[in-house]
Amino acid sequence: MPNTVVKTGDGGFSIGMNGLMSAVEEKIPIVTVILNNRALGWVKHGQGERSIACDFADFDHAAMARAMGCEGCRVTSPDELAPA
Repeated sequence: MPNTVVKTGDGGFSIGMNGLMSAVEEKIPIVTVILNNRALGWVKHGQGERSIACDFADFDHAAMARAMGCEGCRVTSPDELAPA
């Protein structure tokens, strides 16, 4: 069971996802939960009504994690969280 659980947004994950590659290389068990609003939320909020270059497409973050050598699953409802 992992000692570390990370909760991040999709924007934060996209900025720091290289940390998962380090965790794989060092065999560090980490659970990462990504809250996906398809944006750099902090930036978008700060820009107000004139948001520029802060919206994302709906990436498959689980597939990105698997590509880095992690286990990855996508959860879209609260019922799916416990089995994941």
